[in-house]
Amino acid sequence: MRHAHPLRGHHEKSISVVVLAIHAGAGAALTTSVEVSDEEHDDGEHYRIATRRALAAGFYAPMLALEAGDLAGLMNFIRTSIVPPDARH
Repeated sequence: MRHAHPLRGHHEKSISVVVLAIHAGAGAALTTSVEVSDEEHDDGEHYRIATRRALAAGFYAPMLALEAGDLAGLMNFIRTSIVPPDARH
């Protein structure tokens, strides 16, 4: 549940989140728009909401959620988690 902090402005923003996961036995992506406050965004709540939506839509692990414009984050994940250490440059 979202509550405005009495001493801070409550500003909600819409974040487009992409969840990469398995769906129907193959790799797939779900893109969803998530409304969160600045504090929730800083805490990563938009990733948790998007992941729950993906699970509800039949997606399953392994899962990776990232902001739609965060290609650097995706490349870092691939470089550090998927690519074998001897193939990294």
